[in-house]
Amino acid sequence: MATILVLAEDDVIARALREHFEVTCLPTDSGPRVLQGRLPDAFVVAPSSADALALVEYLSQHTGRPIVVLAQGASSELIAAYLERGADAVVRDGDAVAECVARLRSLTRRSALAQPSETAYRFGGVELYPERRSVLREGVALHFTRTEFNLLCVLAQHLDTVLSHRQLMSEVWGQEFLSARHYLRVYVRRVREKIEVDPNSPQLLMAYRAKGYMLRSTPASEPLHAYTGDEFAHRTHGIGSNARVTTYVSSLV
Repeated sequence: MATILVLAEDDVIARALREHFEVTCLPTDSGPRVLQGRLPDAFVVAPSSADALALVEYLSQHTGRPIVVLAQGASSELIAAYLERGADAVVRDGDAVAECVARLRSLTRRSALAQPSETAYRFGGVELYPERRSVLREGVALHFTRTEFNLLCVLAQHLDTVLSHRQLMSEVWGQEFLSARHYLRVYVRRVREKIEVDPNSPQLLMAYRAKGYMLRSTPASEPLHAYTGDEFAHRTHGIGSNARVTTYVSSLV
């Protein structure tokens, strides 16, 4: 059964939809709370003020899930505004519940069919979906700014490959920012704070001295502890009795 999160000031719509879906209800001013826990299959927004436009845009940008707006009596201009902000359907007249159920069934069915062919990158317990700009960690949605998301996406497209500082700066910020490497350190730290179990002991987003950064598809067997200043973690692993592989890994941000 599809899961639906209703954002409304009362639970009237939620109670009606529970005959057809697994439904949770939150007030429209819940903000980031809607991203806590596992994301629903779709959202229903019952506007109580003009702020509903911002809510629809927020859901569209950060979840990638279908959105149905119940806007009884809304003008054509307002309906167009909801659709432009990211709503998939706006139910205005007639039997709102019946039409809402039909819309939700159609949207969740299409979404479920599309998921197998959707591009997805998985590393550790993280899932990244570029098309809907969505990142989940152990099934829980994470909020990323546009730049944070773009950085993670570039790294994910080259899993287990060290990307140079220059390449990352060029692809995320553009050629004109190649000299502003401090941007990269700041945003690597921000991304680590969201995808790593312990950002100070990264196991996924690794930094390599004088080379760049690499996003691992699986966590490192041993976390590399962060250092401050210009210190670097120096790891040496023995292979056989004579060979040694030395890797200089920086946990700086």
